[in-house]
Amino acid sequence: MQKYNAQRQKYNARSFCRVERTKTWKMSLFYNGMLRFVSSIGNEKMSMRNNKMLATQGEWSYMKIRAALASDAQSIADIHTTSWRNTYQNALTAQYLSDVVPQERNEVWASRLDMPKPNQHVVVAEQGGEILGFACVYAAENSKWGSYLDNLHVRKAHQSKGIGKSLLIEVFRWCHQQEPIGGLCLLVNQENVKAQAFYKSAGARNAQESVWNAPDGSVVPTYWFVWDKIGSLVENG
Repeated sequence: MQKYNAQRQKYNARSFCRVERTKTWKMSLFYNGMLRFVSSIGNEKMSMRNNKMLATQGEWSYMKIRAALASDAQSIADIHTTSWRNTYQNALTAQYLSDVVPQERNEVWASRLDMPKPNQHVVVAEQGGEILGFACVYAAENSKWGSYLDNLHVRKAHQSKGIGKSLLIEVFRWCHQQEPIGGLCLLVNQENVKAQAFYKSAGARNAQESVWNAPDGSVVPTYWFVWDKIGSLVENG
């Protein structure tokens, strides 16, 4: 009987060890799984840093910011054409806007994306395969204020949704990588009060008056808007 009890105690001890090892193994799997899950969330957040959730016909999908491709030239030209027609009705000639701008913008963007300048960076906001907006910037283009933001346009139906801000943040990041201590500037039509308010809200200052010698020969009154330093904007963005 004593021998039997001793054997049973040994058996119970071995069983307890197996149970504990099993518990430890299961807990290890659980914690490793949780670590992978948390890590995947972190990676997803990093990969979606420039993306934004937008509602489209009652459904939610991601808007992403990416570098423009040569195949985007037509969509970018269409957005550019429509934006000019909406913005420059009182600044450029009606004949130029209606008859010349579409083909001219097509040629401009085909050339820019097929044969980009070394300091050029073009990004687009895309959702569900549709280009919603774009920005084009040239690093260290302006000797006084640094990089030059040549274009930032968003389709009218998608304005006031944060797309312009997302494009601008990407411009800040890229310019800061190219010229860490440099600034950023752009020309804004003096009649475009909405654009002026947008850039002021993003930290730009109205530096001085200027003019834009438009392709149709018109002389358009403008303002230089300037960010003297963009490092802090990148950090806060």
